[in-house]
Amino acid sequence: MTKVTHIFMISGIAFASPVAAQVSEPGPQDSPSAATVAACNAQVADRWATMAPADRAKRSKQELIRTCTINLEIANYASAQNRIIVADQQQAAAARLEHDAAVAKYRASKSAWEAEVRKQKDDYAARHARWEADAAACLAGDRSKCAPRD
Repeated sequence: MTKVTHIFMISGIAFASPVAAQVSEPGPQDSPSAATVAACNAQVADRWATMAPADRAKRSKQELIRTCTINLEIANYASAQNRIIVADQQQAAAARLEHDAAVAKYRASKSAWEAEVRKQKDDYAARHARWEADAAACLAGDRSKCAPRD
C-alpha cells in the first residue's frame, strides 16, 4: 500500500502523519464538527458546574472547551488511523494467504517435476543396465542377446 504524508489540522495546529493513500477518510479538519463542539459544550458545562471556584480561576470555560475539542479530534483521528491499520493488516493477511497458496502450488509442481525426472532417470538406468547385461552376454557368445543388425 502506498504511504503518503498527510497534513491535518487540529484547532489550528498542523500535524503530519503517514497514512494510507487509498483510504479516503479525512483526518481532523481546521474547525471541529458541530457534533464535537456540542459534545464538548455539554461535557464542559457538567464539569464547570462541579468545579471548585479555585479551579475555575485557573482555567476558563473556553479553554476547557478548546481542550475537550482538541482531545476529541485527536481521539477521532486515532480511531481513523486504527481503522487504516486494521485495513492494512487485513490486506497483508490476504496477500500472505495468496503468497502461501502460490508457494504451495509451486512446491507441488516442483515435487511432481522432480518425481518425473526421478522416474525418467530410473527408467534410463534400468534400460542401460539391461543393455549392458545384454552386451556383456553377446560378447560372451550368447547371440540371442546381441542387438539385431539392420
